Amino acid sequence: MLDDLDGFIGPEMRDLALMEDGKAIAAAMPMLEHELGVMEQALEKRIFALIDAGTFSQQQALDAWLEKRAYARLLRRLTKHIRAGSTASERISPYMDGGTRNG
Repeated sequence: MLDDLDGFIGPEMRDLALMEDGKAIAAAMPMLEHELGVMEQALEKRIFALIDAGTFSQQQALDAWLEKRAYARLLRRLTKHIRAGSTASERISPYMDGGTRNG
């Protein structure tokens, strides 16, 4: 998202945007983790129902694995955005208190 703005905004504005994105994601993370957990439980329930019925195919196993992997990947990406926002916040905090880049 911010890559589209390279060359148009300075590093402080980029850090500010990263910080805001990180805060927004962090605020939503408990709800997102809960919802992804619910989705993962539903996936496992479907898998076990297919296994119990004796109809669990290789394709369904692959599809289930890909779905489970997508949930984990989404959480990792969101966590990465939170960390980037936190790092940006640390970089920009001296300037937020009236400081300048040159001291």
